[in-house]
Amino acid sequence: MNLAFHDLTPNKSMPQAAREVLGLNLKFIETPRFTTGGQTIYDAFERFDRDVLLKTFFAGQPEDLTRTYHPKMYVKSIWTPPLSSIPSTVKNRINNFHKAVKKVFVRKHGKPNLHRYQSRLLAKIRRMSNILIVMADKGLGPCAVTYEQYVKDAGNF
Repeated sequence: MNLAFHDLTPNKSMPQAAREVLGLNLKFIETPRFTTGGQTIYDAFERFDRDVLLKTFFAGQPEDLTRTYHPKMYVKSIWTPPLSSIPSTVKNRINNFHKAVKKVFVRKHGKPNLHRYQSRLLAKIRRMSNILIVMADKGLGPCAVTYEQYVKDAGNF
C-alpha cells in the first residue's frame, strides 16, 4: 500500500501519524458510525409520497405544451393532492412500500474501517482551518500546505 503524503507546511506542523491516515489517498471514505435509517428514511418518504401522489393525481391529463418553463421564475409548490382523490390501491402500495423499506433500513452501528486513534486524528486535521490538504501534481499523493502558501503559489501561475 502506497502511503504517500507530503507535509509542505513551514514547520512541518502536521502530526506524525498524519501520513498513516492521509496516505490512504483523498478518495478514502471513513465509514459512518451508523447506517442509514431513522429520520433519513422518513425525509425520503415525504418526498417519495408527494411525487407519487402528484403523478397519480395528474395521470391521464393532457400536458399543456403552450406554457414555457423558466427555471429562474419557478417557485416550488408545496401543494399535495387531497388523499380522497387518490385511488385506495395506490395508497395501499405506498404503505406496503414503506413497510418493506423500513425493514431493510434499520439504523445499526457501522463497522469502522479506521482505528479509533486514526479517526480522532482525521477529525483533528479537519478542524485545522489554516491547513489545506490538496492533491500533489503527477499523482504523488496528498500534501498539507498552509492556506497562505496555497494562495501565494496559485498566484504564481
